[in-house]
Amino acid sequence: MAVTAGTAVADPVGVPPSGRGGRVAAWGYNGSGQTDVPASLAGETVTAIAAGWYHSLALTSDGKVTAWGLNFGGQTDVLASLDGETVTAIAAGWRHSLALTSDGKVTGWGTNISGSTDVPASLAGKTVTAIAAGDGYSLAVVASTAPAVVEQPHDLTVNPGEDATFTATASGDPASTVQWQRRSGDNAPWVDIPGATTSTYTLAKATPADNGSQFRAVFTNTAGKTATQSATLTVNTPPVITEQPEDRRVNPGGDATFTAAASGKPAPTVQWQRRSGDNAAWTDIPGATTGTYTLSKATRAENRSQYRAVFTNTAGTATTQTATLTVTRHRPHHHRPHHHR
Repeated sequence: MAVTAGTAVADPVGVPPSGRGGRVAAWGYNGSGQTDVPASLAGETVTAIAAGWYHSLALTSDGKVTAWGLNFGGQTDVLASLDGETVTAIAAGWRHSLALTSDGKVTGWGTNISGSTDVPASLAGKTVTAIAAGDGYSLAVVASTAPAVVEQPHDLTVNPGEDATFTATASGDPASTVQWQRRSGDNAPWVDIPGATTSTYTLAKATPADNGSQFRAVFTNTAGKTATQSATLTVNTPPVITEQPEDRRVNPGGDATFTAAASGKPAPTVQWQRRSGDNAAWTDIPGATTGTYTLSKATRAENRSQYRAVFTNTAGTATTQTATLTVTRHRPHHHRPHHHR
C-alpha cells in the first residue's frame, strides 16, 4: 500500500473552494491496487477523489482525471474524449466511473450495468452541478433555469366579431407554467385571465370595447418568473357618417360641390355615386374618391340627378343620405319698350 501525506477533501460538487486541495492518501484493502496511488500524481494538486468497488479516481487542479485499481470493465480507462475538457467533478461506482465537465455535461465509462454509463438524452442541453455513482446506477443534480421568453406575443388587429389569438413560449427547467394576463391600458393593473394557462390565448368575438386592451403571458417555474412583452389589441370600427352631403342648386354652367365625411378604423375609403332619379340605379362616378365631389358646368340634363358617398373599411360600409341637384331654368330677359314723348 502506498501512502502519501495529506488527504484531499472534496467539495460537495467536486470543486473545492479556492486554496483547498493537495495530495492523495490511500489505505485499506488493496486487492486490486486501488490504494496504490499512481506516481503520476506526485507533484499534482488533487482537488477531488472518489472510491469505487475496487478502483479509485482523482481529479487534479488542471481538470484532468486519473484512475487506478481493478479494470474489469474499463472503469479505469479514462476516455480520450475528456482530454480536451476541464473536469470539475468525478464519481466512482461499482464498476463504472463518471466525470462532470465545466460545461455541465456528464460522461460515463466502464461496465454498463443497467445502463449506468448511458447518460440520458433528457440531460442534453441541461446543466448538471453534481454527480454520484452507485452499484449499477448513477445520479446527477440538474440545475434549474428560470424561464426565458422564446416567442413574444404580437399586436393584433381584428374586425368586430372576429377572434384574436395571442401566442407565447418560454424555455426553462423545469418546464414553466403559464398564466395570461390582461389590462385595459398602459396604466391599468394586470389581471389574470381565468383558465388562460396554455401557450396560446384566444379572445373570442372581439368587440369595440376590447379595443386598446393589452395582453401578456407570465411564465413561472421553481427557478423564477418572467413576463412577455405586452401585445395590444386593435378592434376596427365600421364607418360612421359624420357629415352628410346637402342638396345643391346651381345655374346652367355652374359647378355643384358635394361634401361628406365619416369616421372609422381603419380610415375608410370613399366612393361617390350618382343616379338620374329616385328609381334609377346608383352608378360609381369614376375618380370621385375623396370627401368632396364637384360636378363641373352643370347642364339642364343633370337637373334632379342625385348624389351620395359610400364609405368602406374592413369593418363595414356606411352610405350617406342622398343629395339632389337642381339646375335652374334660365328665364328670358324682356326689354321694356321705350316710349317717346
